[in-house]
Order: sequence, then structure tokens, then C-alpha cells
Amino acid sequence: MAIHLYKTSTPSTRNGTVDSQVKSNPRNNLIYGQHRCGKGRNARGIITAGHRGGGHKRLYRKIDFRRNEKDIYGRIVTIEYDPNRNASICLIHYGDGEKRYILHPRGAILGDTIVSGTEVPIKMGNALPLSTDMPLGTAIHNIEITLGRTTGIEPAHGGFTIHCLDPLGYIRPQALYIILYSLFFLYVYFYVIRLTNILYKLVLYIHILILIIYIILNNINNTK
Repeated sequence: MAIHLYKTSTPSTRNGTVDSQVKSNPRNNLIYGQHRCGKGRNARGIITAGHRGGGHKRLYRKIDFRRNEKDIYGRIVTIEYDPNRNASICLIHYGDGEKRYILHPRGAILGDTIVSGTEVPIKMGNALPLSTDMPLGTAIHNIEITLGRTTGIEPAHGGFTIHCLDPLGYIRPQALYIILYSLFFLYVYFYVIRLTNILYKLVLYIHILILIIYIILNNINNTK
């Protein structure tokens, strides 16, 4: 990735760098003007947030948050600056001739191919539903809170979330076995054996140690 160094002309540009891939050349059919009517006022027109208003005029870039071009490969043509968000955006040329903007995935470069679908490879820039068999620990961004409601979580620059739950929030079979085993142990203690206090503590400690060893071994097997 090429880095452009500023020629120092003011104290603010000293030792400054910028990614030379990031351009600002939006397509006319993917932008439109917007009227910024807030300017720090509330519904009554009273200033409630100071030092707002003015600033340079902005054009809004239409971002494809839905990624509904299913199983159609697209190529990253440009990486552009977006004044309306702190993340860069990418112009994608799809195989069917469609052109759309998406949020720039961290690590994606010019010329990379992306695709969205249910059975696409788990790769930087691809879009998959959380109901797929996605490995635990996968870094994901731009997540919908409600299906079909576009973005909701981690759309900002550099933000990501670690996938740490199974699809649709189901309990892993190993965790279910541990829960059932614990319930069975409690049932045996309270209704069958009626152990003494010292013996109960000893058996409880052994039980907790077995659970910890089982969880550690299970995590080691999942990472292989």
C-alpha cells in the first residue's frame, strides 16, 4: 500500500502521511445533495449544541449496506474518501455491470474481488449471514441488528466484532453436555446421596476441576 508524504508547509502538515489509494472522485449516479438543517438546534430552533453549523458543503454517497448482489463477484476499483463518515468507501464493479459503494474492509486493496451469499468463502470483504457455519473468533463488521434493517453494529473505521456465538444463538453441544452433567450431579447430591459437608466439598472441587479440563481440551481441539 503506497503512502504519500506531505511536503511540510505548516506545522499541521509536518510528518503527515496519507494513503495514496484514497481518492475523492464520486460517481454522479451514486451521490446526491443533502440539506444539513440541524446546526445544533432542537425542534424549537434553540441552540443546544454549540459551535455547530457552517462547514464545507457535502455530497452524500449511497452506500450498499444490504449487499444483495448474491453470488455475483465484484472488483474493488477505487478506495475513496467519504466526508459523511470516518470510514473510507470502495467502488465495486460487479460482473453484471452494477456499480455500488460499500464500506472499505480493513486490509482490502485495489483489484480484490468480493462476493456476498450464503455459501461464499470466509474472506475479507465477503458478506455472509450469521446463520452460516462461521468459525468462532472471526472478525466481522457492519452487522445488522434486525434482518433487513441494514447496518447497525461496527460500521466505523477500524471497528470490528469477534464472532463468539454459534449460528442463531444456539448452545454448542459441548456446553449442553456440561449443563446436563452439572444438573445431574446436583440431583444426585440433593436427592440421593446426602453427602456430608467435607465429602461434598471434595467431590465439588473434583467436579469443577473436571469441567475446567474439559473446557480447555475442547478449546484446543476447536483451534486445530
